[in-house]
Amino acid sequence: MTAKRILGLDILPGSSPSSSEEPSYAVVILENEKVIYSRHNLSRRSLIKLINETKPDIVAVDNISELFRNKLDLKKFFRETSFVPKIIQVTKISNKYISLRNLIKKYNLGYETKISPLKSAEYIARLAEKGVGSSIDVFEKEIHIIISRRRSLGQGGMSSERFKRKINLSILRLAKNIKKKLRENNFDFDFFYRKTSYGLLNALFIVYSSNSNRVFKLIKPWKGQDIQIIVKPLLKKKIEFKCDEKENSLSSLSSKKFIIVGVDPGISTGLAGIDLNGFPLFVFSRKELGRNQALNIILEYGKPVLVATDVKNPPLYVKKIASEANATLFYPEKDMMVLEKRKIVQDYMSKYIDQIKVADSHQRDALAAAIKAYQYFRNKFEKLEAEIRKTNVKIPLDRAKVELIRGKSIKDILREYMNLGKKKNEMIRKPILETVDEDNDKIRSLIDKINRQQDIIKNLEIENRELKNKIMKMSRYIEELEEKISRKMQEIVKEIREKREIAALISKIRCLENELDKRNREIEVLNEKINAWKKVVNIAINDGIIPVIYVNALSQKSINHLLRNGETLEDRVIYVREPAPGDIKGAKKLVEKRIKAILVSREMPEPVKNVFEASLIPVISIDLFKLVKIGNEIYVEKKKLEKSIMNEKKKLERKRDMERERRIYEVIKEYREKRIREILKKG
Repeated sequence: MTAKRILGLDILPGSSPSSSEEPSYAVVILENEKVIYSRHNLSRRSLIKLINETKPDIVAVDNISELFRNKLDLKKFFRETSFVPKIIQVTKISNKYISLRNLIKKYNLGYETKISPLKSAEYIARLAEKGVGSSIDVFEKEIHIIISRRRSLGQGGMSSERFKRKINLSILRLAKNIKKKLRENNFDFDFFYRKTSYGLLNALFIVYSSNSNRVFKLIKPWKGQDIQIIVKPLLKKKIEFKCDEKENSLSSLSSKKFIIVGVDPGISTGLAGIDLNGFPLFVFSRKELGRNQALNIILEYGKPVLVATDVKNPPLYVKKIASEANATLFYPEKDMMVLEKRKIVQDYMSKYIDQIKVADSHQRDALAAAIKAYQYFRNKFEKLEAEIRKTNVKIPLDRAKVELIRGKSIKDILREYMNLGKKKNEMIRKPILETVDEDNDKIRSLIDKINRQQDIIKNLEIENRELKNKIMKMSRYIEELEEKISRKMQEIVKEIREKREIAALISKIRCLENELDKRNREIEVLNEKINAWKKVVNIAINDGIIPVIYVNALSQKSINHLLRNGETLEDRVIYVREPAPGDIKGAKKLVEKRIKAILVSREMPEPVKNVFEASLIPVISIDLFKLVKIGNEIYVEKKKLEKSIMNEKKKLERKRDMERERRIYEVIKEYREKRIREILKKG
């Protein structure tokens, strides 16, 4: 047995899959007898990633428990790997365990006294390359392909209905495409679906193939925004080695009782079994139940000789089960209605109220099909029993019933068994001895003993069936619990991931909100500026505008700051927001710069005001004008300001002229008074 690529692994000392900490492995990959990869310390997560990337044909171990603790661990491992390699335990040969050290010596691979985990991994790979060991039979020969929606379709109006239509049509298109691919590649498969008015609600393909990787290459798992395709191989109930003996094969059923089986296939499949006397054996239903699984469940109770369905056109699923079991297929002349099935099952269960319970419609339909098949043959069975009693020939009743089911007439069945009895009598001739009363007593005693034993056997068979039902229920319960645990773990991981994503999104939202507030503030400022500029434009259109230099206060500090900025003050208008208390030195500096006018928001102290007015610089209230402030820039309507400056200047000029006249008058007056005093003094 050779393979292109083999991955050998050995768990590191101190590591264990059962530990709370993640186990570590030494890993070696061989390709055409050459080591192409080796790593001493690889975590389980990294190992799965490596398997997905390198896609080895074989993963070889010296003990399967180094990889998997239990079936749940096995499921998790294969759910995480997108590629399904063959797993070989090199130390298990023909149901015997042989130590790795002995195998290394036997195949002359090395003679080290102490073998490192990395070297062990290489030896394990080389042993697998030589065909040593047993492969682990992990999967049923079934791969399930499920097409379903990813999110729930809640209540809604027209838009919700359109969305449902879109999803249902998309599932239908995907199902048609997958069906076409499977047919083109000659796969044996069953197809189940739930139909809607517009398309399909969901779809299930059960593909029967021992090569799951071939299916994975053809149909890849996919997750869209609204729809997903899940491709998953079906894990066996327990891990088996291919060298182990198989149970429940059809060839080993010669000693088992003959049974009638009803089958109701679908996304959820129902099974029911009764014996040839009409006694209930089991009812069962499960989602995604493939033919192989269904047949294994049936074979636990007996050999099926009649496989029944409740519709006149038997589904392919039922036909193939009947064919694989070498059983006769039964179907009614017309489809059984729901009311008919309910009545048949209710009447039947009233007789066997303690022996059987029906949990759902799939179990009911399967049981109804089995009962219908039994009822069809019941009169023939009773007639056969009556004819057998007349013959006084020992004929196995159940085997005779099977022959009847397979189409032989009662007359032919009796003739065959009677001829067989004659042949036996000819081959074994026994002298006819006269019987005595003592012998008759012994015979009667033995017959009584046989009858008692038969009663015990019958009771044990009933008890056995009940125990089997309990075991099946417990197995289903355990599987359901394992599935629940697995789903819960997935939900917890998903919830943790979602919480982290939500926390990250909340943080991002806060940052964006802060950024938005900042932008909004900037927008507000810009809007204010825009509105101010609009005012400026309106004023400019109507009266013209003039920029005014803004000073916060009339102080030397503010004036010096203005001068340091290099502003040209000559013939400019200055707006002083806080004219009081004012500073005479600052005022003089502005006068020196030959400014045009001063605008104030309130009254300026008289001494300071006099400094400006003495130089014919008007001090005017800002309230007289339309003022627009943009940042530190202020704009005032030009015509009105110039008119006010001109009027104020005229007033100041008149005031100055009047003051000059007053002073001249005062000088002349003073001179006259002085001359009068001098004349009077001389005279």
